Amino acid sequence: MENSERCYNCRNLQRYYTRGVKSYLQTDFGYCCECRTVVEVHHSCEKFVRRTNRRRSERLTRYYLNDILTEISEIRKVLDGEQAEKAECNFCNDICSEPEENER
Repeated sequence: MENSERCYNCRNLQRYYTRGVKSYLQTDFGYCCECRTVVEVHHSCEKFVRRTNRRRSERLTRYYLNDILTEISEIRKVLDGEQAEKAECNFCNDICSEPEENER
């Protein structure tokens, strides 16, 4: 059994943390989603599945972030337009509802 097949490298482990003064600290225990038990992270079992390392590049992250910010900007423009349209409509209704002097 190699060190690489320990639970701390398993995709199914959800490690427990304790709250420290400035950050959360890892404990030596966690929950195994496959075995449905609390396990020690240095333990190993037959249901081991290697955790994948999914590091995204900064360039790709900036691309997605820019795309999301563009969508948020477009939604804001639509909401601002609806709000201005509603304010204009209320202004027109106020003018139209005032009785004119020659109607009296």
